Amino acid sequence: MNTTFEATNSQYYALEMARETFGRQWKAKLRVCWETGVYPRSLSQYKAELQQVRNGGGPNWLTQSDSTANPLGAAVGPLCRVAIALSPPSHSPRLWSTSSRGISQTPLSRSPAQAMPSTTASLQLSFFPMVQPEKEGLYLPPVIRQAMDMGAALVVSVSGGKDSDAMLVATVKAYRAMGWNGPIFALFCDLGRIEWAGALEHIRSRCDRLGVRLVVVKRPQGGLVDRWRQRFEAIAAKQDSDGSGGGGEKVGDTPLWSSSQNRYCTSHLKEQQADKVLRKIGNAPLWSSSQHRYCTSELKEGQADKALRSHSLVVCALGIRKEESSNRAKKPGVWVRPGPTTKALKEPAGMSLAAEREQWAADALSSWVETGRKGRLALNWLPIFRWPLRRVWEELGVSLDELERRQQLFGKGQYVEALDGFPGHWVYVSGNSRMSCSMCVLASGADIRNGAILNPLTWLELALLELESGWSFKADLWLASLAELVSQFPLERRRQLLHALYTLNRVRRWPPSYSLHLLAALAPAMTMFWSETFLIFLKD
Repeated sequence: MNTTFEATNSQYYALEMARETFGRQWKAKLRVCWETGVYPRSLSQYKAELQQVRNGGGPNWLTQSDSTANPLGAAVGPLCRVAIALSPPSHSPRLWSTSSRGISQTPLSRSPAQAMPSTTASLQLSFFPMVQPEKEGLYLPPVIRQAMDMGAALVVSVSGGKDSDAMLVATVKAYRAMGWNGPIFALFCDLGRIEWAGALEHIRSRCDRLGVRLVVVKRPQGGLVDRWRQRFEAIAAKQDSDGSGGGGEKVGDTPLWSSSQNRYCTSHLKEQQADKVLRKIGNAPLWSSSQHRYCTSELKEGQADKALRSHSLVVCALGIRKEESSNRAKKPGVWVRPGPTTKALKEPAGMSLAAEREQWAADALSSWVETGRKGRLALNWLPIFRWPLRRVWEELGVSLDELERRQQLFGKGQYVEALDGFPGHWVYVSGNSRMSCSMCVLASGADIRNGAILNPLTWLELALLELESGWSFKADLWLASLAELVSQFPLERRRQLLHALYTLNRVRRWPPSYSLHLLAALAPAMTMFWSETFLIFLKD
């Protein structure tokens, strides 16, 4: 049986699309298409390429029955091996093969017949050869490839953390290597003073190096700390009105702080603000508005005018990895983003399985095309969903051993040596496992303690709000209980750290307006909790 043949990149992609469309019985169903000449709508544009694949593979290459245990592994002979003649000519030939996880590639140092091994490993679908095939590739489902080939805008959601950093670097490489021509920019949803110092500076620096435009959006009513205070005022108003619900917000038994069940830090401050940006991509000008303006890489601008809706196709890349938690592991690799999407294309209620949501995304794109591209479709995409932690740091040019070495230097107070040349945000060198907010209700205890020590003024504001409201930050943790831990951090070491951060341009100097805002937000009696150390630090 001839299981090796020459094919172009477009023919390879058509074969992968057929596999994705038909699922387990894709061989038999593809044979029916060949015999009848009738193809489903999702494959109609690949008819010519699929016919060429059939002819190039010979008469018997797709005749074996499907295997129940490994249907794709037995799809084309025991394993379909496709030698791709790549362009440009400078690229060496590579061996394309199918397995239970998709079609993958390896360099060919010999002829295809000589290179075929007796056994094969299951490899996941990766990008074409110019995008580092020897490493774990980005997850690129056909629906994302198709959307990007159509000129979809690529919006890379960034936070300054390691995952979004690595995702930004890898997706920009892929965007350029694949020749996609839709607009691309990074989107940062600024949560205000709860952010780690230097987050925006770090993001802006990376975007500048990559040559990617950065868009910054904020909640008009203030950041996350302001949101918490507004919620407290709503609770107080409800109590004052004897349960009448005053304050304009449904409070009920929902706690003051965000939690894994009540993540309005995400819904109010990130997703809703990002959705307003995504709605503006298309034929209509992105920035036009008589009422609001966006934030650009240099100046703050208001929120997008909701009236400026345009027909658009948007892919929003998110730096979520399945390794992070069991809940994240259940997420689909791509799904329809509901906020900016036209109602007819949104997922129906009750759809929860990852496979169902991924299929809906593919069907939504097909429907959007068939209806003349009317309406608006946004897709969430997880490019590094399957990456382990090691792979994330490798993309940024750091090994886990190197990170540990820098963390040890930081712990000894050798801040300049620890931070100089480190490509990520400085919070990881300080010992944090994740970079969320400086104090996040979902963070580990160690990360919260580290955040309190290194962000004393933010910690102070939240601790005072705890005491004022009577609500603890977490069910098992009062931030106010960390007062001794925070105050014991030597003031001289704090000054040395600030000096290192300033010297290495990791952060901007503290604006005096912040201290004024903090003083204005507190009742005079609250200052009784301030120690001499903190007053000196505030003065500096």
